[in-house]
Amino acid sequence: MNIYIEKLDISVKKFHLHCHDLNFDVGDTFLITAPNGSGKSMFLKGIVGLVKTSYRKIKINGVYTNELNLSKVIAAYLGEEFLIPFYEPMEYFELIGKIKGLDDSQIKFAVEGISKMFNQEWPKKFIRDLSTGMKKKVGLAGSLIGNPQIIMWDEPFENVDDEAQCLLRQFIENDKRLIIYSSPVRDNLPLSRVLGIESGRVLIEQ
Repeated sequence: MNIYIEKLDISVKKFHLHCHDLNFDVGDTFLITAPNGSGKSMFLKGIVGLVKTSYRKIKINGVYTNELNLSKVIAAYLGEEFLIPFYEPMEYFELIGKIKGLDDSQIKFAVEGISKMFNQEWPKKFIRDLSTGMKKKVGLAGSLIGNPQIIMWDEPFENVDDEAQCLLRQFIENDKRLIIYSSPVRDNLPLSRVLGIESGRVLIEQ
C-alpha cells in the first residue's frame, strides 16, 4: 500500500500549508512532529479531503483519491468531530462496520479484536458523556474496524491513560500497515520516518 502526494495546498484564511512529491509506503510509520498550531491536523485532514484545498492531487496505489472510497482504505481518527455524541460506543462501532460493508459477524469479530487491543470494556453511556480520554479511545478503536491498510491518527497519545499509551505504542511498533500519526513531541514514540513542518511546508526529515 502506498500514498503518493503529488501536490497538496491548503489555504484557510491566513493559514497556508504546502507539500508535494511525498511518498509513503506500507510498513513505514511516519510521525508528524511540529509545534501546536503549525498544521499537523490540517495536513492529515487535507489528505482525506476534510478541509478546503486549493490543490489536491493524491494517489493511493496509483489511483487518485477522488476515484476511491477512502473509508475502506484509510483508518482515520482526527478529532472528536469523527464521533457521534448520542451513540453509545458499541452503537458507534456497529455503525462504522455497516458503513464499511461488514456483516454482523464481521462487526462482532472486529469489535472483539479492538476491545482486546485496548484491554477495554466499552461503557454503556452516550459518547458525549464520556471522559476526554475515553472518547479518544473510542475514536481510535472505531477507526480500525474493517481492517483498512492505512492508519492516520491525530495526536493519539493525548489525554489517554498510561495503560492505553503503552498499548498504543505496542500496536504502532508491531503493526505492518502504513501508519501516519502526529504529536507535538517525538520523545520515545515509535517511528521509522519523521515529517516536519517548516514555514508552511511539509518535509520528510532525512
